[in-house]
Amino acid sequence: MKRLLAASTAALLLTTVLVSIPIAAEAAAKTGTASVKIGTPKNIPANVVLKKQHSAGAPRSAIKPGQGSSKTVSLSIAPGVYSVSVPTFVYRGVAYGGKASVSRVSIRAGKKASISAKITALPGSKSFTATDISTTTADLSWSAPKGSSVSLRRASGSAAPKTRSTGSRVAVTGHTAHVTGLQPGADYAYSLFTKLKGKWTGPLTLRSRTDAVGTSNNAAYVANPGTVFAKSSQISTVSMVGANLALSLKAGAPLLQSGSGVVVPANRALPAGYLGIVTGVASDGVTVQLRPAGLADVFQQYHLSTGDTTLGVDPTFPNGLSTSAVDAARVKQAESAASPGGAPVSTPTQNKRLDCSVDTGADVSFENALTFHRIVEMDIDKGKVKYNLGFSVTAKGALSVETTVSATCVADIFSGAQTIPASPVPLMVKWDISGSAAVSGAVKVSNIGATATGGFGAKGTLTTKGFKATPYTISHAAQLTPVVSAENLAEVTLELGGSVAFGVGTGSAAAGALVGLKGELYPLKATATLSRTPQNSTCTALKLGLEWKAALDAEAWFGPEGWWGSFEAESTKDLVGGEFPYMDTVHLPEGCDATGGNEPGTPPTDTPVTPPITDARTISSASTSPDLSCTLNTNEDLMGEYYSDTACGTFVAVNGTLYGPNDIPAAHLSFEPWTPMAQSNSGSGTAADPFRTVTRVTAGETGVQLVQTDSWVAGGSSVSTHVEVQNTTNTTQDVRLYHAIDCYTADDDTGTGGIDTASQTVGCVHVDDSDAVLSLRLTAITQGATIAEGLYRDVWSAIDLQGDLNNSADVGGDYDNGEAVAWALTVPANSSREFEAVTAFAGPM
Repeated sequence: MKRLLAASTAALLLTTVLVSIPIAAEAAAKTGTASVKIGTPKNIPANVVLKKQHSAGAPRSAIKPGQGSSKTVSLSIAPGVYSVSVPTFVYRGVAYGGKASVSRVSIRAGKKASISAKITALPGSKSFTATDISTTTADLSWSAPKGSSVSLRRASGSAAPKTRSTGSRVAVTGHTAHVTGLQPGADYAYSLFTKLKGKWTGPLTLRSRTDAVGTSNNAAYVANPGTVFAKSSQISTVSMVGANLALSLKAGAPLLQSGSGVVVPANRALPAGYLGIVTGVASDGVTVQLRPAGLADVFQQYHLSTGDTTLGVDPTFPNGLSTSAVDAARVKQAESAASPGGAPVSTPTQNKRLDCSVDTGADVSFENALTFHRIVEMDIDKGKVKYNLGFSVTAKGALSVETTVSATCVADIFSGAQTIPASPVPLMVKWDISGSAAVSGAVKVSNIGATATGGFGAKGTLTTKGFKATPYTISHAAQLTPVVSAENLAEVTLELGGSVAFGVGTGSAAAGALVGLKGELYPLKATATLSRTPQNSTCTALKLGLEWKAALDAEAWFGPEGWWGSFEAESTKDLVGGEFPYMDTVHLPEGCDATGGNEPGTPPTDTPVTPPITDARTISSASTSPDLSCTLNTNEDLMGEYYSDTACGTFVAVNGTLYGPNDIPAAHLSFEPWTPMAQSNSGSGTAADPFRTVTRVTAGETGVQLVQTDSWVAGGSSVSTHVEVQNTTNTTQDVRLYHAIDCYTADDDTGTGGIDTASQTVGCVHVDDSDAVLSLRLTAITQGATIAEGLYRDVWSAIDLQGDLNNSADVGGDYDNGEAVAWALTVPANSSREFEAVTAFAGPM
């Protein structure tokens, strides 16, 4: 499973769109006022808690939302003496804490008492994440201050160790840990404590679930730090209005901060559960407002693979009609452990009489049985979803017709919606299937049809920047043999199908939300043409096929009669569909056609509609920050070519200290940030006048400065990086210069490596969605370099050690890769040295 930085994306709306009612302002007679001024770093939320002494009542909270750096909150509260505290909390991977101006305050009726509190980032580790999760192992990493040490503890289940003496010790190496001996499909929680200057802080906590063996309805995941998994027993009330949710938790429930992700379990008010982001916290500290969230708002990683399994009709919810008994059954079902696959339940065989366009002379019936199948594979990586979603219906259908006139006939066959137990976010299917028949002429015939499995699917990627999709068709069929009881000539057509939506989501036919596939599917389309042979007998030409048209879909809906009101929102991307024959025309009895025989065809199976294969990449934009991190985007890929867009940069090691860009995602280096000095941009992007960015930085007080010039052409395939290392002191200095990349080539975080030592070139070799193999190459143009390609954290670790690179590449396997070039140089006093590297796209290495 690939790693994922906490990234917010609206590409996946994976929750029932419910709503919020304003949280009521509290008022009471004979109260005093506590005026609480809260200061924080910019856009960081915070709570200050007031607890009345010698009282069993709930504490009161002054809440600063995640906007701005200061807010004054007035609380109208009963007179008395209150203790004042500032809880520590984790927000976006960083721990925060603070201190109030007073530890106790006396509130008098009609009077105002002033309190101030200052919240700062705690001097400990940050960016605690899991870079890889398997069935039995987990790789963890974090950033830590220079000179610090850590203690990492692990516990089974969802509760993280609260102290350094609880849970199990996990061995660490630098800023990483490789955890072994885990159980497949099991929940684990980790706590990271940091010791700096003799004082322990923390913990930062992380909750995860390992991969199951094989397919499973239980997703493996790593939750974003600060995500709260509410328990049913902790929920007091749930209210819904508009597009948000008002949730009240009981005393003792976890502290919720503005901006935190919340996973609400299935309950009687929300039978399918809810994913939300906290947008407001009431002064009682336990009543919050939530807006709908996406998976990437709540999870760093999310991996689900149910495989191709049978999806049955929900016996508690056969027609999408909600009752209290049904809701209770759903809650019980959702609260139980989701088992892989589940027991399949299909629609019973039924003989449906069709309603025809004529009142007399037509008797048309359809015997049918339906079974639904699903394919669900999903990986989330840095706000990008890699998916394989498929839906098909096995339909056994036999049409019987007796009519003396032409007729068109229809019947509703099946409709409904089903939430499929899956943890921690359910799956859902919603369908409306009907049958229709058309008869031209008078005829009496039965058993027209087939046992057919027809459907569609799509593989690709989905991000906030757009879609990539490769659609495919699922088709298998075996025809039935028509029984002709009358010699009249006629043509009979049959269609079975309708609208269907399937994916990851929650809800019912009345209300819900879904991200997946939506469209029209006709798994059975049959045409039987009756004709005369030269011997004056009847010959039936039978054509069987399926038809689909679909789109990638994100939608939310409310039924117009629900007490929550009517609502619908949707965004789609059309997929290429069409009509697909199961086989060539079959003539029955065999050989009755004029050519003297059948030409049976081979039914297509999961036929992809593939785009042309190309390894070409053309640059749409490239940039360098004032502190020498870099970005690279192409016209062909949705995401940036570097991990988290900016995992690229230039570094120097001087006198035992590493200097580099202030923030390189997932690098986990011990370094000092560059001090930016100046930056300029020029050029029109043509070959004669390329875009050019010149950036000047200085390495602390060392006297070493860098002047870096990056140039590229719009639509080109390479970026040139020229670095001048200047020594502004009166003494010679030894310097190591590095330029490094964490690759995200072709919208993929993993690949293999390549190397050409003669040209001082390494490459990240990746395969894109069209199966094209391409490489993102880093070449040291200036001689005397060392080079490396390999697991991304090994590349960063080599730079952290401030030595030469190992002149190697990992050319086997599939892994999260990065690459770097380096030079060891001596710069004379008041002099400079110049170096050049090129980043370029090419084919396989």
